[in-house]
Amino acid sequence: PWIVSMRKVFIIPSSNLVRRFECINLIRQNCALFSSFSSVHDGPKKRTPRVIRMLTQYGADALQPVIQDHRYIGPLVPRRIAAAARKRAIIDGTFGKFTPNKGGWDPSWDPVRKFFALRPYKGHKRERDRPSRVDKVKQAMKGMPDRISKYKQELVDRRPKKDLTSLFKRVQEMSKSKK
Repeated sequence: PWIVSMRKVFIIPSSNLVRRFECINLIRQNCALFSSFSSVHDGPKKRTPRVIRMLTQYGADALQPVIQDHRYIGPLVPRRIAAAARKRAIIDGTFGKFTPNKGGWDPSWDPVRKFFALRPYKGHKRERDRPSRVDKVKQAMKGMPDRISKYKQELVDRRPKKDLTSLFKRVQEMSKSKK
């Protein structure tokens, strides 16, 4: 039989049972060096994430940028990482309380969101101007029968009169154009 460690394959002699257990213990001690090999050994104590350390040490100031000597210095905990920590606190159920060196999220650390006044959708200009155009058309239609009768009368007045003098004039003009 053989056992696979993180980096090595150990061959264990099957003849002696006591020797086999000694080898397994030796493998566990070697695997303890690798923290990710948690099935055999828990590994060394994990270090607290930087977000939690900064929030423990500085509190809300860790989330705020600073201007020092006319230079912008970003927050100790960037917004993206702070958002991930907040989401993790919600998932873990620790939102609303912060335990130093353990985690959580204090609601007072949430960024202040701007509220915008709601206003109606802008739409198309033709839709916005429609009521004024309707009023303009209605106003123009009030005097329309009089305007139509005046226009028809002007057309009648512009036509040449069919009397004897106009007939002679037309014949004269026609004879001049033939010459």
